[in-house]
Amino acid sequence: MQHRRRVRLGDFVNQVLAAGPSKDHYLTANNELLRQPQFASLLRDIGSLPDYCDASQLTHSGSSWFGPAGTVTQLHHDALMLFHTQVVGHKRWRFVSPLDTLKLYNYYDVYSPVNIDRPDLNRYPDFSQVKVLEVIVEAGETMFLPLGWWHQVTALDLSLSFSFSNPGVPNTFSYRNPDIRNW
Repeated sequence: MQHRRRVRLGDFVNQVLAAGPSKDHYLTANNELLRQPQFASLLRDIGSLPDYCDASQLTHSGSSWFGPAGTVTQLHHDALMLFHTQVVGHKRWRFVSPLDTLKLYNYYDVYSPVNIDRPDLNRYPDFSQVKVLEVIVEAGETMFLPLGWWHQVTALDLSLSFSFSNPGVPNTFSYRNPDIRNW
């Protein structure tokens, strides 16, 4: 929570627009913005969802992301499936299969210390055996993130996106891997 700050949305937008490429201004999924009644109109702007999504869960399953070029979400996996729609800008998504979890040195929660862009192979030699997949998601495109897939996301320019995790099927998982020390 050390990086969390309250700020008026208009002021934050101005900070992002003025920042240029930066990692200092990033509205991430943990912001709860779309759960607040005053932002309900943003959810209505999304329009219809695919038939396989449960629209009644959108308020609780939707998240907004906004920031300048250069923002990075470190390598991690989610404990649910989600769809990510790019509204403005482009994001580079880099993926690693959940079958390679042990090669990602995952000793804390859902995070890996490996930076896909600059892996330190002296500290993380097994990462050299990992196949990294990549896709650029452009404005107007939606990408599906399968359950448990590792990903690192970088905004390539000013970026506004929306993610939702409300498929009409059970959508959580947990697993215990005895090789991961903190479990």
